[in-house]
Amino acid sequence: MDRLVDGQRRAAVMRGRLGTNYPAHRPPVRSLAGKLHLTRIALGCSTNKELVSRFAAVNRATAFTSQNAYKWLSGKAMPRMSSVYEDWSQILGGKLAAPFIAACSFEEFTRALRQHFDIPEAAISELRGEPAPSLEEVPDGGWREDAGTLDEARRADAGGGELPRVEPARGDLWRGEARRRNALMAGNFLGVSPAWSRAQAGRLLIGAARIGYRRDDELWIDYIERVVGHAVHYAGSMVTDNRTVQSAMECMPTGRVYLLALQFPTFPANLIGGLLCGTVLHDPDARSVASRILFVRSHALDWDGLLARIGYATHDDATLARELEALGYIGGERAGEVAGQIVRFLAPPGESSGTIEAGPAELNSVGYALDSLTPL
Repeated sequence: MDRLVDGQRRAAVMRGRLGTNYPAHRPPVRSLAGKLHLTRIALGCSTNKELVSRFAAVNRATAFTSQNAYKWLSGKAMPRMSSVYEDWSQILGGKLAAPFIAACSFEEFTRALRQHFDIPEAAISELRGEPAPSLEEVPDGGWREDAGTLDEARRADAGGGELPRVEPARGDLWRGEARRRNALMAGNFLGVSPAWSRAQAGRLLIGAARIGYRRDDELWIDYIERVVGHAVHYAGSMVTDNRTVQSAMECMPTGRVYLLALQFPTFPANLIGGLLCGTVLHDPDARSVASRILFVRSHALDWDGLLARIGYATHDDATLARELEALGYIGGERAGEVAGQIVRFLAPPGESSGTIEAGPAELNSVGYALDSLTPL
């Protein structure tokens, strides 16, 4: 209660000091740019354009346009309209009051924001203009080399000489930071994709996915779906770069590999989506198929509850609306509208089944034609 979103009390005091024009006591321009960049990182926006979209989502008439954003994010100017800070407060979920955002320093903003969002220390240091921390300065939970082991390795070549010193790759140094960033994805999800089976064409395939860390800093996905009456388990490590997520999942019963190419989610990561590619199980032609897939975070069902819902489902708004309600999302008319968006995403207009296929008959036809051009 003492914090009270940095306190309505603090907000009231600042309103008294600043009036309605919040930036009366304006922090340095660079401080504003730093606060905006920190906001972008906290919200998981990989580009400035995504941050602009966040402002537009809360206020279509926002002054935080692409043109203004460029000037403010580059430290060349400051907003003159108090409405910008009101919109800023909204994109942060109201966790920080608009007057506080307008008047606080970068350090004050950082301390307040970190009470609500997980922000890597390295990102904050970079915005401050500080050098990256050394291995010993990586905070607890980060990755450290064992100095003794490294020194022994440098001296232990077969000839007894000293091995050349090779610095660890940046990716190794920042495994701890990557883990904190990827923690946004952890959780249980309902997987939704168009059915690949020709016998189930036009229907949805509902699966259950669990994302988390398996060994050390290895991000892992387990995905289970029910195909032809059998529960099929897929599993694999996930690789991220703060913009995309990839996984080569192994189908446990068959050993086949299925590829996931997903977009890295933005906060609060209720939805992770992209493409799934592989070959159709229980298909005599072993067709290669790709389709869109969505993973919807569960707020109400545990893992067993999700497994109870896997299987085929009707591809319509009402079915998806029921699934969203079961996952803990607010029901009603708005749920039906969101379900309709999911339906249209999974099967865009003009694509009756929502899948892209490459069957052997079509491939062989092209191959035979190409063979006829082969020089003797």
